[in-house]
Amino acid sequence: MKYLYFITYSLNIIILCLIFLDILKLDELNGLMMNEFSINEKILTIIFIFILYILLIVLNLPLTPFVTMYSAALLGALETIIYIFFASLIGVYLSLKVNRYFNNQLEFIKKKLKKSNLLFEPKIIYIVLLQIVPVIPFSWIIIYVSNTSFSSKKFLMAYSIGCIIPITLSAYLGKSIFEDNLELLSIILAIFIFLIIFGKLLNSYLKKN
Repeated sequence: MKYLYFITYSLNIIILCLIFLDILKLDELNGLMMNEFSINEKILTIIFIFILYILLIVLNLPLTPFVTMYSAALLGALETIIYIFFASLIGVYLSLKVNRYFNNQLEFIKKKLKKSNLLFEPKIIYIVLLQIVPVIPFSWIIIYVSNTSFSSKKFLMAYSIGCIIPITLSAYLGKSIFEDNLELLSIILAIFIFLIIFGKLLNSYLKKN
């Protein structure tokens, strides 16, 4: 699974870099960005990405940050942040329910966690932090929580707090890349680097405790 995440993220980063360096030409996409969508086209596009985003979360596929980036480039960062926020809430809730159902039926992961003495009730603050900092894929947190009796409402509340930062960063990262805004891109990349370093420190702390 870790190789799937690595390959997926690497390919998307390479594609975005090629676009930013103007090596990969996207004439049709540039046309869409230059000409405003009609209201109907924009609504249909939002509905399509909204449903796609939910499905990606439920299926635990690591493509959601890049869908957010592309959406922000096409539709605008603010609009993307708003509807992706609600799509992610629905997707995470459904993913938790689906994983909880299958995990209760099979109990394979739960037995493994119990055997390794790793099954305990998560804390809201940890769920928030693990959503903000890139320590591990958040789908793994959903799978873990689904093997506990942690309240779905509390999990959704923690997620709604933590998801704002990564969604906002992804949206403005996509917008800055497609608009060749080097200043904004530099700021967002600096924030990402900070979060990665902070994530490494948090990971070390959690392992010690």
